[in-house]
Amino acid sequence: MASGTDSIYSELQYTRVITPKITFNGSVGVTQFKLLNSGSDVTGLAPSYSVSLAWQAFPKLSFTASDSLSVGAPTSVIASLQSSQSQSVGAAYQLSPKISLAAGVSRTTSTGASASTGGFTVNSTGAGTTTSAFCSASYTISPFLGATASYQYSESNNQQSGASGAANAPVKQSIFTVSLSYHPH
Repeated sequence: MASGTDSIYSELQYTRVITPKITFNGSVGVTQFKLLNSGSDVTGLAPSYSVSLAWQAFPKLSFTASDSLSVGAPTSVIASLQSSQSQSVGAAYQLSPKISLAAGVSRTTSTGASASTGGFTVNSTGAGTTTSAFCSASYTISPFLGATASYQYSESNNQQSGASGAANAPVKQSIFTVSLSYHPH
């Protein structure tokens, strides 16, 4: 594993309103990285992108879909670098002027890069896939005060190098959140 990582990220962004109801956002980029070792340093380039499409199907109903690939500092794998690919879809519905509902699903796959080669491998400790689903309901109490209740379920299938089959069992997580937000103008 590298003792440090230097990276420079360059990106080109594009937004297009295709119709009054459909909006496209996209970006392409490249991450130039340098993995710092006690021996020789490893350098390389890794591509990245993101695309999203938003569709206002009806005045009260909207849908979104997105896909992205990013490379950066490791946050969920034990490696020198982490590459993450994510896909998501979601829907939102304005039930009334004060009540809105939202739901969606997402999937993220993470892999790591070793310091010796700079190449990405799914055998990095912690590499794997996380699948999530969420739903939420929001209520506007006043122009300054709002409340939200949400639920998220996620399941992670991480690969642990050299670990037994039991250690590779899926990790399931359920989170229920209730929040109160104050927004002074």
